[in-house]
Amino acid sequence: MSETKELNLEKMRKERGYTQQQLADLCYVDRTTISRIESGENKPSVPVAKMLGKALECDWTLFYEE
Repeated sequence: MSETKELNLEKMRKERGYTQQQLADLCYVDRTTISRIESGENKPSVPVAKMLGKALECDWTLFYEE
């Protein structure tokens, strides 16, 4: 995942007023999962990407764009 995409996830999360923990709770994952996705260490699985899309009101495929 490119740096721009990770920064976009963090930006989208913050724009909606979510902490990493709040977003993690909405997506049924650990806070470290959100942190790792934001930093580019991990890519979200398809189920997590779909939950992120729902929580952030965006197209989940955004997390797989190059």
